[in-house]
Amino acid sequence: MSRLFLFVMLCTFFLTGIVPNSLGAAAAITMVLGFIVAIPLIEWNRSLARLLIMYLAGVVVTVTYIVVGMANGATSIAATQIFVTYICFPLVWIVNLTLLFRMLSVEQLKAWMVIFSFIGIGSVAVFFYLFLNFGVDAVLFFIDDPNINLKDGYSAATMHIYGSFIFLTGAFFAVPALVSNIATRYLLLGAFVLVAVTSGRSALIISIFIGAISGLVFLPRPDVAHVANRQNVVKSLCLLINKLLVLGVIGFMLALATDIDFNVIVGDFVNKLLSGGGTERVEQADALLASVKETFGMGAGHGVGVPYVRNEDYPWRYELVWVATLHRVGILGSIIYVLPFCICIMTFLNHWRNRVLTEMDVFMFSGFISALIASNTNPYIEAFSFQWMYILPVVYFLIATAERDKPVAPSSSMSVI
Repeated sequence: MSRLFLFVMLCTFFLTGIVPNSLGAAAAITMVLGFIVAIPLIEWNRSLARLLIMYLAGVVVTVTYIVVGMANGATSIAATQIFVTYICFPLVWIVNLTLLFRMLSVEQLKAWMVIFSFIGIGSVAVFFYLFLNFGVDAVLFFIDDPNINLKDGYSAATMHIYGSFIFLTGAFFAVPALVSNIATRYLLLGAFVLVAVTSGRSALIISIFIGAISGLVFLPRPDVAHVANRQNVVKSLCLLINKLLVLGVIGFMLALATDIDFNVIVGDFVNKLLSGGGTERVEQADALLASVKETFGMGAGHGVGVPYVRNEDYPWRYELVWVATLHRVGILGSIIYVLPFCICIMTFLNHWRNRVLTEMDVFMFSGFISALIASNTNPYIEAFSFQWMYILPVVYFLIATAERDKPVAPSSSMSVI
């Protein structure tokens, strides 16, 4: 059963991480199958119980505001989608990832991340090659409306996998040393830069800097001695300089090999940041905040949109997930939703303060923060294929590290002493 579970999880991560939304039904089936296999294998302990209590509190909020939304004109389609996305799949992810952490060692988990990263990078290369040589029909497997823009020095493409790369890029740039082989390490970092630059996604580009800064700030684990402090700081600065050199070399080689103009890309990136993510996001933020004010922070209900429609097929959906959450479930409901994320961050900061951080802690935290920031530009968290980016770190910090940090019971001989 254990081997079956690991095989199912490999398939799940491929379908949700490498080709997300391409084979949605197959991904859902593998996730549910993993859940069924995991139920008799999982160890139900206090850490898992705490997380499930927070999950159940979120379920109460979701059910309550589905009812409120229906009363305010939400459709049955919206109610069904929200029930599945907010209630069913988060539980499946929690159970599956909890068991996965118990079955995999840190080294095995690192190997999974590296392998999936390279497979994902390969899929981007295949997408570009097929699109540029054989046209739109050749890449419909990856996305329903594929497109690549390589005009006037600009580069942008539409692929779902860029969502997964936001987590992976932030995580690996924070802790590149997780890849032990130096050549493989820099090849991976360079490939991440290439993917980010050619994607046209500001959130993906930002994840590079989030990772580099996280590694600089959190990786040093100062000892008591002042000399050790200085050595750690110097070592961290050297690692940051190495990362910047990689970025510079990759950028120079990319500029020589293609028609991409980095001035155009950087200019577009800066403009998006200064404009708050673009005109559309500013306008929808204003409309959503107006709704929060109208409902006095109580929430208008799930499935209820605002006059500014962003998605014609699903008019209750918006890129600005957290502002939209305030509109939907109000202030109290939003606090309950974000509680596991807050505890996740607090646990990480406690590890940092107590000087017990591991490289995997920083890896998970940096990937999580990158994905969390990106959720304000794209509703990744509302797609079951991308929920692993948010639930994986929560399960890691609330369950896996809780078990790791348990004090070791003294032996009988020690108790005598």
